[in-house]
Amino acid sequence: MIHKIDNTGKLNKSIYQQIGRPISEKENKLINITGSCLFNLRDIRIFNEKNDFELEPNARCNFELFEYGLLLRINDRQHYYVLPLSKNENLRMILKEGEEKIFPINLTGFLYAIGFKRSFLRKYWLLSRGFYNERFELLIETDSEKLLLDSQGKNFKEAVKYFEKSELRTIITTHNNKYKQ
Repeated sequence: MIHKIDNTGKLNKSIYQQIGRPISEKENKLINITGSCLFNLRDIRIFNEKNDFELEPNARCNFELFEYGLLLRINDRQHYYVLPLSKNENLRMILKEGEEKIFPINLTGFLYAIGFKRSFLRKYWLLSRGFYNERFELLIETDSEKLLLDSQGKNFKEAVKYFEKSELRTIITTHNNKYKQ
């Protein structure tokens, strides 16, 4: 359930009971987690009838690691919301990678068009600048909410590492296009 919090950022005791205490920075460094990347909220559906707030699309979101799960912090203009995601909860998270593309009008696009392989072009710094990734998506489904978040494509590998370390059940899908080597 999404909770509205005041500007001080203090969480309710019920949230601490659900997902434990926050992991400290010292503990984060021990398990090599620095934090999640910034996400944009694209769509939200709340299934229970108590909906006393409206979240706007493009609200900024990030995750915080706790003992027994994650806390999704949502910053919607001047209002702050949190969604605790417990390891014990009926939770489904799907991480979908954006497609990798080549800018057609540059040296990399030209070399690719005449037959060079992508794996060769990615090895060299000057040629690797011709690649870009589309935005990737994160779908979160709980019993009471369904959220669709997205972020920049270059952050996909870091997001995969973050959700693997969080020990939540996350399904990671990548595009199986002809460019992947």
